Amino acid sequence: MFQWGRKADGHELMDWTSATAGTRKYGETDTANDNPSDSLFITKYSDWRVTPDDTLWANESSPNNVCPVGYRLPLNPNGAVDAENELAVELNSWDSKDVNGSMSSDLKLTTAGGLTSGGAITWWTPGYGIYWTGSVVPSDGNNSTVSNARDMYFGNALGLLDTSGRGLGYSVRCIKQFTMEENASLPANIKIDWTSLEANVVSIYDNTPYTPAIDIQGVIDSGPNTVTIEIPYTVENNTTTLPAYSTTYTIDAADTEDGVADIVATFSWSEQSNLKVGKDRVFNATITTSATYNAKKLDAEDDRAGRTVATFNYPTDDAGSTGTVTLKVIPGILDRNFNVQTNGEYQHQFIYASVTSHVTGRVWLNNNLGADYADMNNSAFNPTQQATAIDDYKAYGSSFQWGRKADGHELINWISSTEGTRKYGRTGIRADEPSNPLFIWGEDIRHDWRVNQDDTLWASESNPNNVCPVGYKVPEDLKLTKEIKHWSSADSKIVAPNVLKLPAAGMESGQIIDAGELGVYWSSTPMGSRAMYTKFLFDIMFSNWYRDGGRSVRCIKD
Repeated sequence: MFQWGRKADGHELMDWTSATAGTRKYGETDTANDNPSDSLFITKYSDWRVTPDDTLWANESSPNNVCPVGYRLPLNPNGAVDAENELAVELNSWDSKDVNGSMSSDLKLTTAGGLTSGGAITWWTPGYGIYWTGSVVPSDGNNSTVSNARDMYFGNALGLLDTSGRGLGYSVRCIKQFTMEENASLPANIKIDWTSLEANVVSIYDNTPYTPAIDIQGVIDSGPNTVTIEIPYTVENNTTTLPAYSTTYTIDAADTEDGVADIVATFSWSEQSNLKVGKDRVFNATITTSATYNAKKLDAEDDRAGRTVATFNYPTDDAGSTGTVTLKVIPGILDRNFNVQTNGEYQHQFIYASVTSHVTGRVWLNNNLGADYADMNNSAFNPTQQATAIDDYKAYGSSFQWGRKADGHELINWISSTEGTRKYGRTGIRADEPSNPLFIWGEDIRHDWRVNQDDTLWASESNPNNVCPVGYKVPEDLKLTKEIKHWSSADSKIVAPNVLKLPAAGMESGQIIDAGELGVYWSSTPMGSRAMYTKFLFDIMFSNWYRDGGRSVRCIKD
């Protein structure tokens, strides 16, 4: 007897002793909790959670789905009226909406009743069957039942779709998700916007000139090392459901590090229910493998282009058009100072991946310079991982003064989404060639860390002060502008289908401010005694600022 949207964590288990009597395997509590740490039934009528979440049972891939793989709870398909709910359709096909009708149907739904929120006692047993659906009551801003969920009950010749508080306990019957054949087309009113997608796994071994050797084993499996790919889509005219899809590719043993043959890679997405009309939206697909895939380790220089190990086709519209996902093993893109000691240490052992913009076609690094995800020596190291939210501080990275080398002045130790400290301190003494890694900040009218201003410091890939990896550079202002102008709003930088995933690391003008809210990125373009930057908070702005300010850097391929 499940509470709506809750995982199968034991709270639902019953010990039935007769057709009318049963007890919970575990006890109960009246303390609401978004992530229960025990199996107690939470006796709150409206919701067992503190914060309602309509997505918990929304489809097969929902995080709390209690059904077997490939199955989900019944829904109102495509936002349809309640009479078209998948469970209501079954009910309406019965000879009678009672026990006799149920027992003569294919489903044979039983009448286990329900569990109230006031003590978790069974009720309406055995006269009624009450079954949760995966649908919720849509909010209209005034509806007092906006936190309720849809259920279906039957008994005594009465059966209908109803609503109940999410804290009640009802039965669950699962339905198989809609699945497309491999060569099928999409439904008529949905289109996948990108016809070329790439997924990377970083795997590298290189001992020349690196001491100790760089040794990273890239792995894909069907568990924690699953590869996730965002699929951008557009829905026109009406809400729709996208059926599940999957296709496979057998990886050649020569593309594995351990010579294992017959590893099958699967590209798939689960059924996407009730996709609303609109664009600039994404759903997630995954790449998994039938056994642990240890990717071939590549050389940083010799194999810089990477190695294609699998390709998958997928439908993109209702006319039979297809797109391609390419799975590549790459050695990663090493920081320009990866093998260079600064301040007596190897402080820039960062490894990045690349992403290709579907707005401009330009290639960018997937993370900010200095991001924890890119840091080989950080516990968060995962070179293909990007920011998961605007305030994902593991993606914040370094904060550079404009035109200055990566000499350590930019390094920040982030401990939360709002708090970080510079690895080194600050000084007010300006220098054209700083002899230390101190952040140079003064109050003079020019606000430059240098004595003599120089507009060319980040002008090209070959410039000696270029902080980006070999082959990359700090983007000109126009390059940033083209990428960001397609955002529908300033808060769409993470959730919209853009590959940059720019986090908001704040900025520094004497101290770090607005981390977690404000994103500020340098361009290579000077503007008088200042330099151009891109900023986003509640809106998107292109402006200029003093060159001694600290800003994030995202590199573009030259």
